[in-house]
Amino acid sequence: MSKGMSHFVLVVYSNALASLILLPAAFFFTRITFMQNYVIIVVRYNSPTLASALANLIPTFTFLLGVIFRFVSATMPFVFAAVLKGYPSEIMLVSFYCLFGTIQSALVTLL
Repeated sequence: MSKGMSHFVLVVYSNALASLILLPAAFFFTRITFMQNYVIIVVRYNSPTLASALANLIPTFTFLLGVIFRFVSATMPFVFAAVLKGYPSEIMLVSFYCLFGTIQSALVTLL
C-alpha cells in the first residue's frame, strides 16, 4: 500500500472517465442528425414535389435556428468544412477511441 496507485490503473481510470463523459455527448449530438434522416425517409413515401421541397428546406431551418439561438452568425467563415469532409462526427470518433483505449489498457493492467 505504500507504493500508491499503479500507472496502468491511472490510464484505465482516465480513459474510462473520458468515455463516460464523451459517449453521452456524442450520442446526443448525433441524435439530431438521425431525426433529419428519418424526416427524409418519411417524406419519400409522399409525393415527389413535397419531398423535393422539404429536402431543400431542412438546411434552411437548421441555419435559421442556429442564428436565432446565436450558435452561428451569417458572416461566420466556414473553416471547419475541410475537417468535416473527412469524418463528419469527430466527437463520436474520439469517444470510441477513449472507449477502446479503456478496454485495451484494462487488459494490459490485468496481465
